[in-house]
Amino acid sequence: MALEDQGDLHRVAHAAVGFVGRDLKALCSHAAGACILRAGSPASCGKGLLKEVDKAKEACSGSALRICAADFDQALTQVPC
Repeated sequence: MALEDQGDLHRVAHAAVGFVGRDLKALCSHAAGACILRAGSPASCGKGLLKEVDKAKEACSGSALRICAADFDQALTQVPC
C-alpha cells in the first residue's frame, strides 16, 4: 500500500521513539488494517470481512488504497511500546 502523504512520517516516527523492529512491523500492519477497514463499508465487520479484505487486496495491487495519518494514529493506540 502507498502512503497518502509522506510528510506525516516524521510525526509517526516521533511518536514511535523507542519502538523496536517488531513494534514498527505491528504499527504498519495495524495502519494497513485500519486503511482497509476505512475503505470498506460497515459490512466489513463480521461475516463480510473476508470479502472486503479480498476486495481491498485487489485494490491494493492497483495502488487504490493509501494509508493516511489517521490510520497510523489509530494504529499507535493499539501497539504498546
